[in-house]
Order: sequence, then C-alpha cells, then structure tokens
Amino acid sequence: MDHLGAAIRVEITASDGKAPDREACEKIFNAGLNSRIQASDGKKYGLILDQGGWYKSTFTVAPNLYSDDDELDLGVELFEKIVRKVSSGSK
Repeated sequence: MDHLGAAIRVEITASDGKAPDREACEKIFNAGLNSRIQASDGKKYGLILDQGGWYKSTFTVAPNLYSDDDELDLGVELFEKIVRKVSSGSK
C-alpha cells in the first residue's frame, strides 16, 4: 500500500504476499461494477475502481477533496466487503 494525502494505491498479491495477482484484481474490479453490496446504512451500492499498475494488479483510490468522512468510510466499507466476497469465492 502506498499513499499521498487521501489517495492510496492497494496492490493485490498472491498468497505469498509478493507476486502480483492480476486475476484476483480483475475479479474484485468486476465485482465492484456488477454487484450491489449492502452497506451498513441499509442501501445497496456498486463501486467503480481504478485498476492499473505495471501488472494491472493495483487499485488507485483518489477521493475528491469534497468527500466527507461518511463518504470515505462508505468507500472503505464497500471495498472491504467486495474483497472479502471475492476472497471467499461468493457470488
């Protein structure tokens, strides 16, 4: 993970913690676009992610400067739920 201000990059790696895992990254990316994840506020959301990096295994999250804490928390919550969903193999 790397960051500058509120912007962060998260690299998805294989179980060894070193090798980039492009396939898992693509699954997370697609799950964000195609899923409706229920958040703690009871609403369902999708999540548009920016996939990149040399191996296409990195997400860049750069919220706008006008995002409040609730919006940032919601983004983190959705990202965590999508990663858990993909990691567990759920549909």
